[in-house]
Amino acid sequence: MTRLSAARVFSFGVVILAAGRSARMGQPKLLLPWNKTSVLGHLIEQWRALGVTQIAVVCAPGDHAILAEMDRLGFPAKNRIHNPTPERGMFSSIQCA
Repeated sequence: MTRLSAARVFSFGVVILAAGRSARMGQPKLLLPWNKTSVLGHLIEQWRALGVTQIAVVCAPGDHAILAEMDRLGFPAKNRIHNPTPERGMFSSIQCA
């Protein structure tokens, strides 16, 4: 297998953790403005530009602000992972992913 053909079969996915409360910030960090979008929008753009195979976002089921931002960004519902117990911390989101 040549180096070029090996690169063609390599693919990876990314999980963005967005289920946290951002209690110290007072607002969701991923909704903060970043250039002409939000931090979440910027992260999605950057990962797409790098050519990842799949992007998934873990969010809390009732977090209407994050869900609305994903709608605004046109982020597909099939790539949204709902963490039913985000109060258990970041590792619970990793487990859901």
